[in-house]
Amino acid sequence: MPGFNINGDGKGPSSLVEVVRTHRWRLEFLQIQGLRDIQQYALSCQRPSMEIDTIVMHNGQTRINLPGKYKWNPINVKFYEVLTSGGTTALKIFEYWSESARAVVNFNTNTINPEFRSSNTNISLEDGAGNWQHLYVLQNAWPSKVAPADLTYSSSDIATIQVTLTYDSALEHSQAVGIL
Repeated sequence: MPGFNINGDGKGPSSLVEVVRTHRWRLEFLQIQGLRDIQQYALSCQRPSMEIDTIVMHNGQTRINLPGKYKWNPINVKFYEVLTSGGTTALKIFEYWSESARAVVNFNTNTINPEFRSSNTNISLEDGAGNWQHLYVLQNAWPSKVAPADLTYSSSDIATIQVTLTYDSALEHSQAVGIL
């Protein structure tokens, strides 16, 4: 198993292989000035995933399954709700969502902005030194849902806000990981 020295005779996988850690990642909104400051408050993030529809062809008593269209699943990113000099994390997200030049929705007219321009978003997995080793580029990503956490007097948890990113496709880039 990578990271553990389990065999004394040198057979099997190397124990010197670096494993990917789930806490070493960075989210970066590109071309969106209003959201650059909040990326440091990211709590959790899903990785891009896709699924392929199944086309079923019937042939007598047999079903033949063929691959059909594919789609990229939306990604949920959860942020800590923090108070900053410019407001809260939720306020910055809602301002981007509804008031910026890149706004998705206009709450005054209850319409979707036909001029909306989405941008790329990067999710990078990093090594212990902060260098990216694996990079996902979400192409034409935009926030399709913004959901602040529920409030309750029965908990002292830190409030969070979840943003669902919808995107056209994802590109993956990888670098060779050196032996530690």
